[in-house]
Amino acid sequence: MGRIKDIQRKNIVTHAEKVFLDKGMFDTVMGEIAEQAGITRRTIYRYFETREDLAFEVMNNKMEEWNEYQHSVYRDLEGKGIEKLEHFLYRLIRYMEERREFLAFAGEFDFYFKGNPPRDLNSEIRDRYFSIIHNSEDILMKIVTEGVEDGSIRLEDDLELTVFTISNVLWSFGQRLGIMAVGLKKEFGRDPIEFIYCQLKMYTRGLSGS
Repeated sequence: MGRIKDIQRKNIVTHAEKVFLDKGMFDTVMGEIAEQAGITRRTIYRYFETREDLAFEVMNNKMEEWNEYQHSVYRDLEGKGIEKLEHFLYRLIRYMEERREFLAFAGEFDFYFKGNPPRDLNSEIRDRYFSIIHNSEDILMKIVTEGVEDGSIRLEDDLELTVFTISNVLWSFGQRLGIMAVGLKKEFGRDPIEFIYCQLKMYTRGLSGS
């Protein structure tokens, strides 16, 4: 029976992800997820008490994919710290560029919850969320520290502030790309992904110890 429940739960989350990424956080309803999954709404509520629980579960899965990718990139990095930083950020930007629908969902997700999980959020889902959301900062901290130690990175601000700034600005740019790519291109006449690559160049030039 436990295996059947696991399969059903996975089926719900898989179809919920498709609907959330296609429709967005605000326009997704449980009835459509149930229809896509070939089950009833009542069945969904046996596994997820609220739409918010399900949205967080989808976000958790997407963030774990994101974290796994980051760790795989980090394991393959070579060279001095500044070179690792440039390559690492470049690969993250490429990942974002290829998954704009996820970035759009992530942007709406953050706007909807305003960084505060609802009080009635399933505790297991909440704990999982908080355990995975800072992987980017952890990896960046290692890379920048390596660069400071080998002399390829020069810090004018403290380590944490530098890392938190890089991570948050990159994520914010990515979400803006996902939500407003067409509008930004019309407004500025440039593919907005160019703005993010320009940001990368500014970081590496500004932090270079040479």
